[in-house]
Amino acid sequence: MIIYTIMLCALQYVLFVDISTSLQNQYYSINRFFLLIKQSKKWVFKLAVILLYIPLIEINHFLCFWFCLYFVSFNKEKLVITKRIIRHFIIFSVLLFVNFLLLVFFSLNKYVYLSFFYNIALYWMSFAISCLIEKLLQIRNIKKAKNKLKQYKPIIIGVTGSYGKTSCKNYLKTLLSSSFNVLMTPKSYNTLNGILLTINKQLAPYHEILIIEIGVDKPNGMNKFVKHFSFDIGVVTCIGKQHLKTFGTFEKIVIEKNKLLQKCKKFAIVNLDDKNVNINNNKCEVLSFSRLTNDADVLVNQAERNNLLIKIINNTYIVESNIIGKHNLSNLACSICVAKALNIEDDKIIKLIPKIKNVDHRLSLSKRGNWIILDDSYNSNYAGFKNALEELNKIENHIKIIITPGIIEKNKSTEKEELLIANMMNEICDLIILIKDPSFKKYIKNFLSFNDFLSAYSYLKENYSNDKIALLIENDLPKIFLR
Repeated sequence: MIIYTIMLCALQYVLFVDISTSLQNQYYSINRFFLLIKQSKKWVFKLAVILLYIPLIEINHFLCFWFCLYFVSFNKEKLVITKRIIRHFIIFSVLLFVNFLLLVFFSLNKYVYLSFFYNIALYWMSFAISCLIEKLLQIRNIKKAKNKLKQYKPIIIGVTGSYGKTSCKNYLKTLLSSSFNVLMTPKSYNTLNGILLTINKQLAPYHEILIIEIGVDKPNGMNKFVKHFSFDIGVVTCIGKQHLKTFGTFEKIVIEKNKLLQKCKKFAIVNLDDKNVNINNNKCEVLSFSRLTNDADVLVNQAERNNLLIKIINNTYIVESNIIGKHNLSNLACSICVAKALNIEDDKIIKLIPKIKNVDHRLSLSKRGNWIILDDSYNSNYAGFKNALEELNKIENHIKIIITPGIIEKNKSTEKEELLIANMMNEICDLIILIKDPSFKKYIKNFLSFNDFLSAYSYLKENYSNDKIALLIENDLPKIFLR
């Protein structure tokens, strides 16, 4: 009986870890959870295994235990221990203890039926209770954050868009920090909980400006942000087909992103290069930015070498810059627009631009011996991928190599773009290394294939350590740290 109980509890915890790994990034939303199950065959299979386990538990629990251990070992995601997961773990442990009491205090025959129904409910009960607790904690944090904002009254700048949010936010902080005390949400924090955490733990009375990065990945996702925060300045960097699976249609993405511009109070910052960015708000002023048209209030474009041509209202400047990638010039133009909305003088802006660099893992450049590394590993879209390849092509007298798993999030209408990217890679790169099987693999002429980034990088270290190479690491490898 003791051995049986230990084995049963061990199996339950193995399955708890497996489920929690997938739940921890779903913000404990039941709708998102069921959407995940609906879209992923892998999840359906996992749930099927769990449900198959239940009626077999008394028949052959040892066999089932080892089978589940073997099954879970295929899940390569690691469970990150956060406070949320610890709370979930405690709830799960309490419910599992009840299961133990059922085993101790009821006869074996009765326990068979109780165990069957209880095991079906165990994960759902822990998940439902966790949802409730997380929601109550979020309500408390919202109230606390609103009180701080009401007391300190910082100027609130909201930055959203399909791409470029984090880069724009960091550029903006550099431009504003010489004139104001600025707090921004760190790293890529762009969820409501991440924003609340920043406000409640870091916002101080001396902060004059709060920059909030806003991530939206489903219809009506912007509503909670405009409901809880009163944005003085709204920024939409650009609108693309990011999170198309959860939005359903591109039109819904456009509607959701533009809600920020419709709700801001003082200034709406509009990208003239993106026809999908638009504003229907008569209560605020509009400032525009562009990389292509002189009609914009702020224009930023490449001049020659490392110099930029910058037009601010009616004044034109040639400025040295360390920014890499055409899409990041658009992010810079957006940031200058916000600085002008806050009445920062042109001279101050121009002096600070040389200090701005690409954010880590977003086409950031580094050198390692003979190697030049363009690290664009955080994420990518087709425009960003194309720009990164153009930057790789500019590097002379080096062997040009790319490591990429392709575009992770795509839709069926992008085959022409895939062909364009593949042809650029074939033309520019001396060596193409693919991680697993990206969809544009069929268009690549010569390539090497690896199962993971570290294997590919190890291959380069073994075979090219003494060569001068220019390495582009492209898309969705944010947890990789070069060694």
